[in-house]
Amino acid sequence: MKKDERELILQSIDKSLKRVKEGEIVEGEVIMTLPAEAIIDIGFKSEARVPLSEFDDLSELEVGKKFDFLLEKVVENEGLIFLSKRKADAIRVWKEIEKSYYDKISLKGKIIKLVKGGCIANIKGIEAFLPGSQIDVAEVRDMNKFVGETLDFRVIKFDKLKDNIVVSRKVILEKEFQKKAEILWAKIKEEDILEGEVKNIVDFGVFVDIGGIDGLIRIGDLSWGRITHPSEVLKVGDKVKVKVLQIDKEAKHVAIGIKQLMPYPWEDVEKKYPVDSKVKGRITSLTDYGAFVEIEPGVEGLIHISEMSWTRIRSPSEILTVGETVQVVVLDIDKAEEKISLGLRQTQPNPWGKVEENCPVGSIVTGVVKSFSNFGAFIELEDGIEGLLHISDLSWTEHIEHAGDVLKKRQQIKCKVLNIDPASQRISLGLKQLEKDPLLTLKESVSSSTKGKIKEIVDKGVVVKIPAGKHRVEGFIPYSHLMQSSTKGKYKIGDELDLKLLEVDEERRRVILSEREYYESEGVEEEIEEETEKE
Repeated sequence: MKKDERELILQSIDKSLKRVKEGEIVEGEVIMTLPAEAIIDIGFKSEARVPLSEFDDLSELEVGKKFDFLLEKVVENEGLIFLSKRKADAIRVWKEIEKSYYDKISLKGKIIKLVKGGCIANIKGIEAFLPGSQIDVAEVRDMNKFVGETLDFRVIKFDKLKDNIVVSRKVILEKEFQKKAEILWAKIKEEDILEGEVKNIVDFGVFVDIGGIDGLIRIGDLSWGRITHPSEVLKVGDKVKVKVLQIDKEAKHVAIGIKQLMPYPWEDVEKKYPVDSKVKGRITSLTDYGAFVEIEPGVEGLIHISEMSWTRIRSPSEILTVGETVQVVVLDIDKAEEKISLGLRQTQPNPWGKVEENCPVGSIVTGVVKSFSNFGAFIELEDGIEGLLHISDLSWTEHIEHAGDVLKKRQQIKCKVLNIDPASQRISLGLKQLEKDPLLTLKESVSSSTKGKIKEIVDKGVVVKIPAGKHRVEGFIPYSHLMQSSTKGKYKIGDELDLKLLEVDEERRRVILSEREYYESEGVEEEIEEETEKE
């Protein structure tokens, strides 16, 4: 071949080779793979050798496969070309990041780890920061569940010089929810059955995402049964089926419920729990007047305090506790008002059945002081039987303000049975009736003489204390039956007078005495007249 022809051929070959510049992105084809590197042809005079560490996935590294590379350096006289696939990838990714930011386009990335305030996402080999507040539209308490997940993000901030990227998943979800919400608002109607996810739980209810719209389940619509807090029924993240109860499109409010999808528990309540039947239930709350018992979710009955025990109790807490399981008897059902009356004492034998036989009227019984009231003391005679010792039946002669002034709790005393009313479960007891009425003793001595000590001086006469057997009782001397024509300055408290017993009325508890008649009966009328003249 002639010299001129060879030069023309070389010039032609040289023209066919690519003209490349350092810093450009070039396409290269794999022509051979070696244990530590790949031979790449970019259409230049010589091939490039690229370390296998530049390739993320070696399974894709096949002969004939083409990749983009960054041409870092060319040494023509030595025929060396330096390429970087990783840097080419980074340049391309940064372009995508800029496009995501300016054009609001989503990028896929994988959450690789947690850091303070959020997570780190790997977006095609570049790390980006995902703040905790931008992970979801709802508050996320546990971010660990997102680690390893591949998600869609949008770049909301970047600085290429500082290699800083901030992404958000929340803005994507908000837009999706907005679209879903628009569609849902257009077609949603009451009575619809929808599926949703629990987003938030508050004291008064649960917020559920039902497809771009947050619906509220109020605590009363979570269950037919009694609950104290929504967290007893649901937790954040739960998938639930709900029924649309009410819609206010202007206020963007949707009321939903769960219990409305469950059978109404009061439907056949009379058949399930007939009157006089025994049922088991759980004590849900205690009040001053009774205890509420849940016999199934949504069906509660009340044990009135009067139906708790055959004995008198002051408070339901004396015998019951919240959470306790008890057996009760159904006493009455009002389905319309959703009320069931229950009895606890009816599950035990009625101790009042033989009370008249065991404690007949007039008998002397022994009991223990159980408790006090303003009007007396309750005496336990036997298990389940209490009698009332009225304050007026404590003493024949003493005025007692409170039974606790003369009795003590758990004190054992004897009483007399005065009256029994089994139907009302009442027994009247007396303490003073254990001995004879001192007024009866006095009545046997009417017209006899006695001595009395002045206790009180009043406008109409004088109150005295006189002996009556082992007691001292009060008696009254009318003004007209006193020796002196005036009590002022002539009688004083503590003076002892000679008196005659005129009248005893045990029913009205009245004793009438006379000083004048005592002296008349003693034949000293003249002394009386002289005293009168002196006055």
